[in-house]
Amino acid sequence: MRLSTSTTPSNLPIPCLGRRRLAAALGAGLLLAGCGGGVAVGRAGLQLVITAGVLGYAPVLPGPTIDVVAPLGQPVAVDANEPVLWRFAVAGGSPLFQGGSVVTVGGVTLTLSQLTPSRAVVETSAAGLALLPLFVLLTATSTFDAAQVASVRLRIG
Repeated sequence: MRLSTSTTPSNLPIPCLGRRRLAAALGAGLLLAGCGGGVAVGRAGLQLVITAGVLGYAPVLPGPTIDVVAPLGQPVAVDANEPVLWRFAVAGGSPLFQGGSVVTVGGVTLTLSQLTPSRAVVETSAAGLALLPLFVLLTATSTFDAAQVASVRLRIG
């Protein structure tokens, strides 16, 4: 491809594309942006990052629930990329408990602490015998778009 040059008042050569080539490049960019390629515009949507002990998990997106294993007594930190409403349900049942709740089920005490609008920690402990494994469903609902809900199923024990 040969580029023509023009000169500026300071006589520095500047490469110039022909009008047809420029129009083709702009058209291709618009076409790619329309079919999912090119530059993303707008916000990315809800994503969660989970750390259970020393293990990190791939980002969780809205849609299918993912499974995370955490030993009893090991905190599980969940970070969202935006402010969310945190809730959790224990042993597959209702009701959903909001952040700041403490629940005891089967000898296991669970505490969901919302540290910031986008960060929560689930802590577990047992004073005696515990019925394990215990399953906890943690959900994060975006405060920007209530249709954006990401869910994590914790297997404690």
